[in-house]
Amino acid sequence: MKYEKRRVAQERSHKSYRPLTVLTFRLNYLFSELSAVSYHLLNVVLHAVVCVLFLRVCRLFLDKTSSLVAALLFAVHPIHTEAVTGVVGRAELLSSIFLLAAFLAYTNSTSANRSIVWAPIALTVFLVAAATLCKEQGITVVGICCVHEVFVAQGFTLPMLLHMILKVLQGKDGFPYAVLQTLMKLIVLIISTLLLVIIRVQVVQSVETYRYLGTS
Repeated sequence: MKYEKRRVAQERSHKSYRPLTVLTFRLNYLFSELSAVSYHLLNVVLHAVVCVLFLRVCRLFLDKTSSLVAALLFAVHPIHTEAVTGVVGRAELLSSIFLLAAFLAYTNSTSANRSIVWAPIALTVFLVAAATLCKEQGITVVGICCVHEVFVAQGFTLPMLLHMILKVLQGKDGFPYAVLQTLMKLIVLIISTLLLVIIRVQVVQSVETYRYLGTS
């Protein structure tokens, strides 16, 4: 708890800006003050939500039985012990929820006729922002979405991709319409993510400056 409560401007602070994670701690304190049971119970509930979302992600690639087995193994894997049993591990749990939700939203960004559906992309950007407000690593879902779009949704292999780029550079061919749509989606997603990063940096710097002036 002290780890999350250190001020950003303090020398021993981890310089993280995780307001949504801190908000959950404040809500815990509001309802049960420093009763450890409520903090651990909420972590367990959040881990259960992560497992359900992971199951949904698995069903995108596996059959129902394999997905269930994978989700159960994920739920009980010892690597999650620290995140679930440690109160400050809530940052990982919350970030994972929004990360998985963002990926699931992005997978719905292409309609049956292969056209772009912008609402899921907007939702993805919102969920990415929420994930980074829980823990910084949440932004990595953008890379996962890009890889999924190129190699899974569009079905490219690396040799195919290199061959197509080479032909375009040589002037022998242009990008197919489906590829242009994919580029448009990824450009919008990446630019939105960069804007989120810039906003986050500005906010953190403003908080540091404000707190420094307040303590000087």
